[in-house]
Order: sequence, then C-alpha cells, then structure tokens
Amino acid sequence: IKRWEYFDDPSLVGKDSTLVGNRFSDGFELDDGTTFLCGTRFREGHQLGTTVQISAARAVTSQNLKSLGAHDTAITKCLRWNQGIVLLAGVAGDKNTGWLVMLDSPGKLRYVRFGEEFRAVDAYEAENHDLIILSSDNRVSRVDNAGRVVAHYDIANGSSTILLHPLMPTDAVRVALMLDTFKTVFLDLDQNLTQVAEVSASNVGLKMGFQLADRSSIIFGSTFSGYATANVARLYASKLTTNYTLQPLHAAGWVEAATTTPSPNEYAMLVNLMDGDTIIFWATFTPNAGSHPGKQSVGITPKPESHESNAGPGVTDSEDSVNDDSPFPTPPNKHLKSITNLPPHDQIVLEARSMPRLEIGVFDLTTHTESKWNVLGTAAREVAVGSGSQWADWAPRARKLFFATQQSAHLASPDGTTEELHLQMPGKLPHLWGMSSYTLSSDATRVAYQLNARDVWAPHTDRLGTLYDALMYQQTHGSPPIDLAHGDPVPTPAWRPDGAARARVNSDDDVVVSDLSGRTLWSVHPGPPHKEGSVADWVDRIKWNPTGQQLAFLAGAPGLRLFVVNADGTDLHQVRFKSSLGCR
Repeated sequence: IKRWEYFDDPSLVGKDSTLVGNRFSDGFELDDGTTFLCGTRFREGHQLGTTVQISAARAVTSQNLKSLGAHDTAITKCLRWNQGIVLLAGVAGDKNTGWLVMLDSPGKLRYVRFGEEFRAVDAYEAENHDLIILSSDNRVSRVDNAGRVVAHYDIANGSSTILLHPLMPTDAVRVALMLDTFKTVFLDLDQNLTQVAEVSASNVGLKMGFQLADRSSIIFGSTFSGYATANVARLYASKLTTNYTLQPLHAAGWVEAATTTPSPNEYAMLVNLMDGDTIIFWATFTPNAGSHPGKQSVGITPKPESHESNAGPGVTDSEDSVNDDSPFPTPPNKHLKSITNLPPHDQIVLEARSMPRLEIGVFDLTTHTESKWNVLGTAAREVAVGSGSQWADWAPRARKLFFATQQSAHLASPDGTTEELHLQMPGKLPHLWGMSSYTLSSDATRVAYQLNARDVWAPHTDRLGTLYDALMYQQTHGSPPIDLAHGDPVPTPAWRPDGAARARVNSDDDVVVSDLSGRTLWSVHPGPPHKEGSVADWVDRIKWNPTGQQLAFLAGAPGLRLFVVNADGTDLHQVRFKSSLGCR
C-alpha cells in the first residue's frame, strides 16, 4: 500500500498543519492515477473552496474557487459525475446558499448553479446518472445532468442523517435518520423521491453506509453500550437488524469512515482509538448471512501494511503509526486508598468505573475524601480495560450494590462480601446474552433489564432465530423472566421504592408507570405532542425520590430540562433553578 501525505506549505512538514485551518473534505482518483482532493483553504482571513490534484508522479496543482466578493466558500463534496467532476460548496454571508460547480475536467468549467440543495453533506451518482444530494438542512434532492433539481424530499431533523450509497444498479434511494440514541429510521424513496417504505432499528449510530445487491444494507458507526462503541450494523431485507460490535468494547467510539475494497464483500474501516491512535482494519461480511450471535463482533486488528517511499514536491511519506504491541495501553492508577467496607454512616456517592480495573469509586461527602472499594477485584471476571460494558445500581433499603458485565452479575454488601447471581434466560440464550440497562429494586429482591437478542439455539421458524426485545424482570436469585413491555427502548427504567411498580419510556416518549403484571397505572407526556422524527419530547434518566412520592426525569432536546410528577401522575411540572443571574 502506497502511503504519502500532502502539505499545503512545505514549511509545515513535521508540524501540526491543522494550525492553519486548511481542510480536505473529499477526494477520489482520476483515470490517469491523479488524486483529486477538495476542501477549504484560509487566505488573508477568508475561507476559499480549494481543489488540489496530485499526479501519479506526485506533481501538485492547486486551484481556488472564484471569489464571490466578501463571501466565504467551502467545498464539502467532490465526485465524478456526468462524465466530469462536480464540486458542491457552501457560501457564507448574506448569500448563505449552496453552489454546484460542474467541470468537464480539472480547471475546465461547464456550468455553475446556486441553491440551498447544493450545500451538500453527501452525494452520489444514481443509475440513471442523476446526482443524489443530501443537503445540510436534511433535504434529499435529485439533480439532472443540466444541474436542475427535478425532485426533492424533506426529512425530519435528527441527530444524524446519511445516504446509503448503492453498490448495485438502482435509482431507488435509501436514507438513514438517527432520531435519538436508541431509535434509527431507514426511509426508502423511489426514483421520484416519494417515500415507499420505512423501517425502524434500535441502537444503530450512523456515520456512513451502503445498499447491497441482496437488498440489505450495511451501516458503519456506533452502538450505545454504557456509552458509544464502534459498530457495524446490518439491515436485512427481512427488516431485521443485527449489530456487529467491534472488539474490544469501547476501544473506539465510532467507525469514522469506510470503503469497499477490490476483494468481494470486504470493507476497509478507519477507527480513532480512545488512546489517540488511528488504525485502518478490514472486515468481510458474507452476503445473505444469518445473524449467529457467536459471530456478532469484529476484532479491531490492524492489517500489515507495506511502506513504500515515493516522495515529491509538496508530498512526504507518512510514518507507520501502527503499534505491533497492544494499541490499548492501561492508564496509570490514581493510587487511591483502598477500603474493604463502606462507611457506615457518612453520606457517600458510588461510581462504577473500569479504568484501569473494574472498581467502585467512593466519594465521602462527610470527610471530603475519595477512595476505591475493591469489592469487585476478585468477584467480576473481567479486569482489563475495555473488556466489556458495565451496569451498576444501588438498592437503598437493602444497602446492596448490583454490578453486571457481559459475563457475570453480582450483589455486593457494604462489608465487602459478594455473591454471583445466576439469572434465568428465556429459550436457550447463553447466560446474560443481550441483557443491558439493569436496575435493582430498593429491597434488592428483583432486577429489571432490557433484553435484545436472537435465540438461534432453540427451535425457530426462520433462520434468524427467535427475537427477544422487551423490558423484563425476575427475582435477583433467578426466576422465570416476566415481560413488562415489548419493543420500547428504555433509557434506564426505574423501580418505585415500594417495589410494586416500574417507570419506563415508550416509543411515543410517554413516561409510563405500570405494575408488575405490565398493566399501565398512568402515563404522562412531558413535551410537545409527539411527532415522528422529532426529539423535542425525548425523555431520559428516570428516577423516583426515596419516598416514592414523586418521579423525576430529564426531557426535551436539544436542551434537557428537569420535570417532576407525583406518584399518581398528577402535577407534572418543570423544575427551574435560580442563579445569580435569575431563573433558568
């Protein structure tokens, strides 16, 4: 693999080139081996759209877009289209619009067009040679070879939206919209950009994706498991989704970019590790593959690379930064005092953490000291950084700590004694497979959790296996699990302190309190009326007060607000805090 770096100014070689603010946003290779790059360059306080061509012999040609007076420009996408090259740019200032520049070849202008649709986030060429554009205002547009917008479709705002590039001939368009951490929607549009289908998926973070010939899609990004961890998702033609989480968990938050390779069904992915390193690794996904849970992970393993020197003016070889040793060094210990028992009377805050070892941090609010409670040092099986997701909860009446990883679950007492829990699984699912978001009843006798998994071991009617997607609970020491709700992702459910009811959030962002049979006792909707595609009424972090007389939760986006409601569902109101500047 030939690797080299281009520097805008040779004097910057070996220095941090980000200091000058120049950025490349896109690029591709021409037929003659020339690398065509586009992006933004700052000159004399102004932002200019810029293209750079680097020949196979490393000769460099650079051009700036024509200035639009005092208005800054930035090229966000460039690609081969309509037997030429198209540049898509944004124009700042009072023009505040998009700019399409069509070139017959580098430097040879065919035409220009202006319009909001051309302020592109992404774009690709369709089978009929129209240009499909996703703009920064969440509009999908179809542009003909004369630069005219012939159709468009407006998408609801979400936290992230991507086009899924087709890897087969099609004029159909698939768009993915991430409404919140736990809900992603896939929209299928026909040639006229009319919506013809919609599929929802849970916990699929978006960076980029592809449509495959078998009518499935592959999505690169993240999934939420305590916090974001790099992930590849597969949306099958059957409308079912499988997450393939990159291992070790939390070694990287996201797959930042991905591309196909010359090898069939192989993808190269760019990942930024938590320790600051960046690696490229390769993975193969079999067409029409099932979703066997034993294969639902991909190891982050650098592929050996050759390093060939072929530098030229303005171009220098880059050093290979891949470490043959472990790319995940253990952070230094804080050398905190270890304790075996929790303080019996002091007010304390417990923090479950996993760096450098699984441990419980103890913040004593009476003595204003911090220590670590090594109660999990021998109880939990995982001890390495990034070994898995962890969940913790405290039962105030029983004074018990619940702690679970992907392999084991434990109850710990204040005196440091622990017991491993053997929770029962439905069907033939492996121990703790697909379980998350645990919460403990105040008397530590019951535990609730979210179960999202497919059972391929038990007899089933399709090749994908029985789907379990529910909020469940059981006795802490193991009992047949009982369903409380189906299909609604729960940010973190909450037991009422008397143990007789649970609070959760449903798919309409209602706060629902139900008894242990699943019967709804009452529900409230804190924000504006629910609207598909909106996150204005999004609810998170539900908590009962210690007496069980009130329920509190955070709601609203983009700015979360604190709400409180009585235990019978009455008197829903927002809590406002006063500062020296007034009420907030």
